[in-house]
Amino acid sequence: MRDRNPEAVLAGQRGRCTFCSLSHNVIVRTGDGGIVLVTLKKYHGLGNDYLIYDPNQNRELLQERQIQLLCRRNTGVGADGILFGPVLENEKIKVRIFNPDGSEAERSGNGIRIFSKYLKDAGYVKEKCYELWTKAGPVQVEFLDEDASRMKVDMGYAAFGADSIHAVGFEGDMINPFSSVIIFTISPACPWETQTVS
Repeated sequence: MRDRNPEAVLAGQRGRCTFCSLSHNVIVRTGDGGIVLVTLKKYHGLGNDYLIYDPNQNRELLQERQIQLLCRRNTGVGADGILFGPVLENEKIKVRIFNPDGSEAERSGNGIRIFSKYLKDAGYVKEKCYELWTKAGPVQVEFLDEDASRMKVDMGYAAFGADSIHAVGFEGDMINPFSSVIIFTISPACPWETQTVS
């Protein structure tokens, strides 16, 4: 039976998490009708794949429609989203996480892991522990080996309050011990997914 310890899974203690990196040079149509060549890295990790758009290597800012086209599996490069960064600001390392529909996510566990691996590979991060800033705030990342194939990411806690999960028509905690629990995770692959547990 597989180990269900979440820390063991995140840290890759049951075997190394395989990260695969591919480079893509893609021609993208700009908002003014022109075209520009952009460089993307594609990383795979634990069943997710993201395109990394490094603004330090590209000059064009991606628009929602461009993100949608790049993430399409049949006609684009194909990905679960785009990681825009690193944005280096006031000694902080920031990343913006975009879903395949072009909307911006607050956090993504695998996205943060993939982006952390990229930061290590590209030489942006040399420390064993560092802080990555997302739309939802800071995340602590600890590398457990030299090549950054194993790491521990502190994703925070699940939220149960109606105000924090934007539940309309409800107040207080969304826990009813007699029927079900609605669990809101920070940014699953499907942005509005909930799970009902009886």
